[in-house]
Amino acid sequence: MKDFIPYEVALALKELGFDEECLALFSRDKSLLIKQIPNQQECEQYFGGVLAPTFSQSFKFFREKYSTHVEIHENTDWEEDNESWSFDIYKYKLGNNDAMISNCETFNTYEEAELECLIKLIKIVKNVRDNNEI
Repeated sequence: MKDFIPYEVALALKELGFDEECLALFSRDKSLLIKQIPNQQECEQYFGGVLAPTFSQSFKFFREKYSTHVEIHENTDWEEDNESWSFDIYKYKLGNNDAMISNCETFNTYEEAELECLIKLIKIVKNVRDNNEI
């Protein structure tokens, strides 16, 4: 289902501390199972897997934990009848860092831009965390 983040992104969120009730999980064999699960501990204990949050839950996690504000927007060239999508991360506050990132890359669909934005947020947090700036 396209409402849930991919398995690899779910693993990265787990590493960053995501541990909220989800409507789905990835089982040991990486299959998506639609089953409400309250936390990562039960997910691992009973299914040997990882929580599968929705995109909405993932962005909310970053918004609440890391004060991010993200915008995914359409870039339309009306003359060329060409639609593309990009994203901006307007604010993130991690330790002494407070920044804005404008993404220059464009994507063919909203969903591609949304996924790449989430991946960029993960990279930002990991980079700051690894440099002990959080």
